[in-house]
Amino acid sequence: LIISGHGDKSTDLYDRADQLVSRFSRFVIKEMDNGELKASLRSTGKDVATVAAVFAGGGHIRAAGCTPRADSIEEAAEILIKRITEYYYKN
Repeated sequence: LIISGHGDKSTDLYDRADQLVSRFSRFVIKEMDNGELKASLRSTGKDVATVAAVFAGGGHIRAAGCTPRADSIEEAAEILIKRITEYYYKN
């Protein structure tokens, strides 16, 4: 799992993200040249395509991508962690 962050807020993100590592292998968020954020999700078993679909993305059960609407990589990571957590606990 890779998250880029600064300050105290990122520590909270790391702690919450760490709880997901056993369920999801990783996600990577990259800022494109045009400022758009792209996320790549990989799973060890859960359906990340369902999570990506929330952000108008898609893919396969164990590999998916999306474009989260956020002002920063840190905010996008927080949003993804929230959605992944919600999905995990519902399923």
